[in-house]
Amino acid sequence: IEAIDLREQELSSQRLDGILNARGINGLLVCPPVHSDEQYDLPWHRYSLITFGYSITTPSLHRISSSHYRATKRTYQALQETGHQRIGFAFSAEVNRKTQDLCLSAYLCETNKSQNDAPLPLIQDPISGKDFKTWYERYQPDAAIISSPHWQAIQESGIRIPEDLSVACPMVPKHSLELTGIIEKCQEIGVAAADTLVQMIEHEIRGIPEDPKYILLEGEWNPGQTIRPRL
Repeated sequence: IEAIDLREQELSSQRLDGILNARGINGLLVCPPVHSDEQYDLPWHRYSLITFGYSITTPSLHRISSSHYRATKRTYQALQETGHQRIGFAFSAEVNRKTQDLCLSAYLCETNKSQNDAPLPLIQDPISGKDFKTWYERYQPDAAIISSPHWQAIQESGIRIPEDLSVACPMVPKHSLELTGIIEKCQEIGVAAADTLVQMIEHEIRGIPEDPKYILLEGEWNPGQTIRPRL
């Protein structure tokens, strides 16, 4: 496996294609860009291709991802099971784009089924501690489903977690295990991507697929410390 960092090496698509050809590389694990509006452009027909997640929208490739919809659904239900009824949603706009609104969709679906009075979702970048506190004071949720980039801002908001507000995340980072929610199985996702790509290379399956396949892996529940015991 050879890693090529496009941002570090500042490679144009033409230059990258030349390097790949010179090195005899015909299979690509195309990793998500840092920002969702960054996209790749290569002569795709030359390569076996697979990607992670949903950030790369063009071209439409085979992809491996966490099951963001299922993770959010499970997170919402865990909050319900502990007696929370007014569950809010505060998410990074960039993360929302990168997950193709799947977390938001699951939240809205579960809210609709519960028939509880739900706060208006807070979706923006950035979300400061002040922004979050203003939203909290306006809508008075008893719990919130959050994206991991804003966990620090929420901690700085002055709201007591979990005494005043229970918080859970469908994509808990491994360096924030105090945060209750779902830990994505990143290593297993990598294994699945590599295995699938090897099979494609061996069978000389190249180019943009007519029928892109999605492989979704469910994460693992992390009890954490940010949900109040059953109300």
